[in-house]
Amino acid sequence: MDKEHLKKYIIKTYALENIYFNSDEIEKILKGEIKTMKYTNTKQKKYTEWEDYFIKGTNTLDNIPGIKEKAELEKQERQKSAKRLVELYNKPIEGSFDYNHLLQIHKYLFSDIYPWAGEIRTVGMSKNNTDFCQPEHIKEYLNIILSKINETIKNINNKFELSNYIATLFYQLIYIHPFREGNGRTIREFIRQLIESLNFEFGSFNIEYENINDDILALCLTGGYGMTSLFLAPEFMKALTPKEPIIQKKIKKII
Repeated sequence: MDKEHLKKYIIKTYALENIYFNSDEIEKILKGEIKTMKYTNTKQKKYTEWEDYFIKGTNTLDNIPGIKEKAELEKQERQKSAKRLVELYNKPIEGSFDYNHLLQIHKYLFSDIYPWAGEIRTVGMSKNNTDFCQPEHIKEYLNIILSKINETIKNINNKFELSNYIATLFYQLIYIHPFREGNGRTIREFIRQLIESLNFEFGSFNIEYENINDDILALCLTGGYGMTSLFLAPEFMKALTPKEPIIQKKIKKII
């Protein structure tokens, strides 16, 4: 495990959602000192209306530990989901990068906190004047997009085509916004696992989100699909960094 790369990944993927760690927090997370527990949801609560996602009489999202203070919930969610992200970095969830695979990643990241982890949202959502996919179409659209991944990848011939495809996939998944909370982190981890599972004749890659310009990313996500190839794809081109060839690693060890 490249600890420095992992640290940058955790910090950046949370910062993209305006979530920040202090130095003590990030070190505890990397060392595995944050306690987590896979809770069993015994409430069997149904989430059909907007207010169902909140603890009654508060603006705090419903959560398994029963935390009513919003700030404390944000802290617990930040720390526990980041610890789970470290675990996924070290041992990715095996899957076919399909609908169920995406849901499994979300469930793994957030099942310490949210009873609806790994479940598609049932209410409409919008952000910064962008209306996300209506809930009744989420499963259908996800299946359409994700079922094409393997076939599309077979026809990719160079890094330029790969960055264009990943930028498009990222935009589509963000627009669908499948979950009530935790979309960006889940989608970035899904794409990270996808990228790092691929081996092309022209190379294999890691994805370093810290190379993506935050302002350009925000502009593309609010500016519509037409911005993807023009502005977002070049950012993913920067983020895709070649994996170190095995032969070079061996040489370094010898030296």
